[in-house]
Amino acid sequence: MANLNLPEYFYQSHQVRELEALVCEHSGVASIQLMKRAGTAAFHLARELWPNCDNLVVLCGGGNNGGDGYVVAALAAQKGVNVRVLAAVDPAQLTGDAERAYRYALQESVVVEFC
Repeated sequence: MANLNLPEYFYQSHQVRELEALVCEHSGVASIQLMKRAGTAAFHLARELWPNCDNLVVLCGGGNNGGDGYVVAALAAQKGVNVRVLAAVDPAQLTGDAERAYRYALQESVVVEFC
């Protein structure tokens, strides 16, 4: 199993939004790129922890964390993993980067089920 270096503390959601805005403003990196980086990191960690996983279920909300989940699902589909998303929020209500990530997942033929 992977050696996880877990953080000793966590950021609150408003702090993360502020940090992301600063990164985008000062680095020129688009917020969708930050989302794709987060989703890629999560996908790689999942592959490291469960290298033989053939099936994946991703739970997605309506905010940017949900968008990260859609990116994970799209990447899994690209690698031939049987993946589906359980959406806690109707995807028709998604906006911004979360909507873009949802469309990316659909483009990769990810099955999305609204619960």
